[in-house]
Amino acid sequence: MARDKLARSISVRHKLFVLVALPLLLLLGLVSWQVHLLSAQMQSLEKSKSFLALLETSGQFYRSSNKQINSSEIDRLTELSSQVFGADQEVRDLIEEIASSSTNTAETTDVYDILDEQDWQADLYKQLLTKLERVSLGNLKPEVMQHLSALLQLEWLLFWSSEETRLSKGMIDVWLQYQDFDSDIQEQVLALAQNQQLYLERFVALNADETQVSLMLDVFSNDVFSQSQSFRQSFSYQSALNSMTVLQLDRGIYALSSRLMLLQNVGEAIEHQLIAEVDAAIVRAEQQRILFLSIVSILTILVMVLAIKLAQRLTNNLKHVLDFLGHSDSSSLPSLSQTVKGNDELSQFAVEVERLTIERQQAQERLTTAKEDAERAKDDAILASKAKSSFLANMSHEIRTPLNGVIGIAEVLSDTELSANQKDYVDTIETSSHLLLSLINDILDFSKIESGMLLVSPHSTCVRESMYDIASIVAPKAKEKGIDLKVSIGSDTPFRVLVDDHRLRQVLMNFMSNAVKFTSEGEVALSLSSHYQSSETVALTFAVQDSGIGIDEQQQKKIFEPFSQEDDSTTRQFGGTGLGLAISTQLVGLMGSKIELKSVKGEGSCFYFTLELPIDIRHYPIKKEEQIASPIVLICDDDDVSKVVSEELKFYGVSVQDSLTCFGELESLVKQDNKPILVMIESDSAVEPLNKTRFADLQNNGFSVCVVRGFNSGSADFGDSISALVTQPLLGQRLLKAVQSCDQKQDDNASFSDSLHSLRSAKILIVEDNKINQKIAGLHVGKAGFEFDIASNGQEALDMYTDSQTYGLILMDCMMPVMDGFHATQAIRALEQSTGRRRIPIIALTASVVDDDIQRCFDVGMDDYVAKPFKATVLREKLHSMVHVPTPVNSTQAHDTPSHLTQPLVESTETLPSKAERILLVEDNRVNQKVASLFLTKAGYQFDIADNGQIAVDKFQSTDGYDLILMDCMMPVKDGFAATREIRQIETEQGRIKIPIIALTASVVDDDIQRCYDSGMDAYVAKPVKKEKLLHEIASVI
Repeated sequence: MARDKLARSISVRHKLFVLVALPLLLLLGLVSWQVHLLSAQMQSLEKSKSFLALLETSGQFYRSSNKQINSSEIDRLTELSSQVFGADQEVRDLIEEIASSSTNTAETTDVYDILDEQDWQADLYKQLLTKLERVSLGNLKPEVMQHLSALLQLEWLLFWSSEETRLSKGMIDVWLQYQDFDSDIQEQVLALAQNQQLYLERFVALNADETQVSLMLDVFSNDVFSQSQSFRQSFSYQSALNSMTVLQLDRGIYALSSRLMLLQNVGEAIEHQLIAEVDAAIVRAEQQRILFLSIVSILTILVMVLAIKLAQRLTNNLKHVLDFLGHSDSSSLPSLSQTVKGNDELSQFAVEVERLTIERQQAQERLTTAKEDAERAKDDAILASKAKSSFLANMSHEIRTPLNGVIGIAEVLSDTELSANQKDYVDTIETSSHLLLSLINDILDFSKIESGMLLVSPHSTCVRESMYDIASIVAPKAKEKGIDLKVSIGSDTPFRVLVDDHRLRQVLMNFMSNAVKFTSEGEVALSLSSHYQSSETVALTFAVQDSGIGIDEQQQKKIFEPFSQEDDSTTRQFGGTGLGLAISTQLVGLMGSKIELKSVKGEGSCFYFTLELPIDIRHYPIKKEEQIASPIVLICDDDDVSKVVSEELKFYGVSVQDSLTCFGELESLVKQDNKPILVMIESDSAVEPLNKTRFADLQNNGFSVCVVRGFNSGSADFGDSISALVTQPLLGQRLLKAVQSCDQKQDDNASFSDSLHSLRSAKILIVEDNKINQKIAGLHVGKAGFEFDIASNGQEALDMYTDSQTYGLILMDCMMPVMDGFHATQAIRALEQSTGRRRIPIIALTASVVDDDIQRCFDVGMDDYVAKPFKATVLREKLHSMVHVPTPVNSTQAHDTPSHLTQPLVESTETLPSKAERILLVEDNRVNQKVASLFLTKAGYQFDIADNGQIAVDKFQSTDGYDLILMDCMMPVKDGFAATREIRQIETEQGRIKIPIIALTASVVDDDIQRCYDSGMDAYVAKPVKKEKLLHEIASVI
């Protein structure tokens, strides 16, 4: 990409220059290489000249061995050897030894000493000739190489001839002086004669040309040559030598010397010929190089001039074209066909450009018209989008307003004294209301998904409980329609995994709601199974299967699109927005999977997906204080159902002692001292009235009875005849807590004292900077049975934790002065690692529900989090789970609990002491007035009510004693935005202290929330209003 961008950014002029320069550069490269070869050849020729000079000079020194070599001659030899051999020390040593040998020969008078010195000198010269044979002369022409080889062969011939002459003289001198015939010398002479003959034949056959052969023939035809040959044969024998006179010996020696002179003359003639040819070759090479460079230079200049001319013409013509294209009104410019003349491609290109430009101007006019039409369509689309947003906001507001009353009243009602069945009814109201709220949120979630703002935040989750919770929400609707509800969870499913529980529930809730909605008979099954596990991850498949209407194969892809169902008849019959599956598809994709569908029209459907999740806790951690002391006995006439309940208890570490099929088998257990817990699994609702009396009798005999009611059984009230009640298939923690409740009922007061002691032994460190939040957290922790200390910031918490070893858990606020909760947690974890202290559980107390902030809590080392405002039950469960202290039973389950243990729980339903703060509640809806009044009354606040914004302004002007205003946004006469602006104006004009104003809004659209702040409000609480959220906001602004 970068290379293409660079190529596009280069101008045509530069491209043409490069186009011409590249071949020229290539040509210059080839020329440089050729010049390099010619230069190398010249260097080789120069080296060959030095070779010849060295051969000639060294030969002369050898053949004049009877005289001493002076220093200038030695320097000449050394210089020539450096040119031929380079820095070869061995050759230099040879030359020095040759010079030394010549000196010794000249100074010696004894014949034998002279022969020895001459032998040494001959041997040195022989080594030098051998080295000269091995010299590489590079790229020389073949004829030059042939000449050099011939000269070297001739030098060998002269060497052998010189040696023969020298030894012959030496042999005769020995004979004349000592009358001694030296047979060794005689053998050497014969060997030298053979070498001469060999090199002569070799020279003539391989190296000599016609001229050289002619010279050699002249030598051979000379009388001296024949005389020397006869003399050599004569003195080779001692008898012949004895018969010769001194004169004959002198003539023979003269003949040998003359023959040597003839050969030297031939060698010099051939050497002069070779040197002349080498010089001529050097001259020719230099001339060739100069001629070659001249031709190449001329051609290069010519090509460059032509290329520059062509480039100028092309660029000038292109400039004319660009000027024509760049001018807004091309009609005022001369025609391109007149400016760019010629018949080449560029001229044709200019004509086409001119035509296309005219067409472009015409198209531009049409485009301007189309753009104006598009702008009008865009404005219409924006208006339609605003209308859609307004509709969504209004719909959300209108639904949330009455829903606020339902959820608020249900929450107030749940804090009162209720029986087990009444508590179940209230829980159903709350879960159904929150289901409706989740459907409203789905609409907003879909808009977030479309804008890419929705994220998933994995955290430690018990997926088993998530499955049972989802089933409990859809159970009332399924029971109402008379369809069966089943939950199947694999026994090898890990206890806790890392997953975004909220989004997982949202997806499964959508599947289950659709399954119940589109099933009129049969069953709906929610299942969870694991396929493969490693030490750190597990693959879990979540599936929802129904026996409903099914989906046609052609429509199976369509239903995952927004606002889509199988067909319009489905919408008319079953209702629904068609958003659920679209949102679920996006959420499952964010979690790294894909929704799969198996469906047959008229038979039912199965939606499923598989997530590969990290394992947090593989097995349920069985705490010592949660162990069931009493034996468990199941009573059920259905083996399959009995097995499911038994496996469920086994997962939580509760073993079943025995399984019975009827009450008649209990007689053997009546007399036992340690009465078992009877888990009665209902299979026929018709026997309920009979069982109630039986249950009462069993309780009187010391048994605790836990009834696992059938899903489609009646809703008869068993009253106090049973200790716990669970409805199939909603097992899990519900079943475990029911059994624990029965076991706790069997314990005596001593066990409660032990439990109380355990509660008091675990100390909680509350880290919170806000005084009101300190008080609220302290009340909840104290009511849960724990002692606690309070730190006002992270640094203070770190110091207290460092100094004390008694804390069992830390409740850590995130945003604090001095040191926030994130840095404090990191410091505590670092301290634990450096000192080897046990890891203390840390629960974040955060007012943020942003995914990144929640993830940051886990990243710094926190173990869990509780969002503000929090419910006391949620905090209590997390405290007991983390500190490993059993959860205290509620008042409806432990009527035998001593009063001093249950008293804190009873106080939770009473009104707190009256506070001095006074609040103005501005709300037009009577139900919402009633809900907010109950919340404020229970919290101990004094308050007045205004039905609209105008009344609120009047009350604010007439009364100066309000500490806070709760302001509804949408009201008649004057809405909350206008009323807030007017109140702020009054404060400015009269110099009054700014009063905190909290918006009560049923809209969760970002623009409406921002409008609250823009009008002067300090905070907002979304409807439906939750008590903890409202009280938290009030405490934070007062």
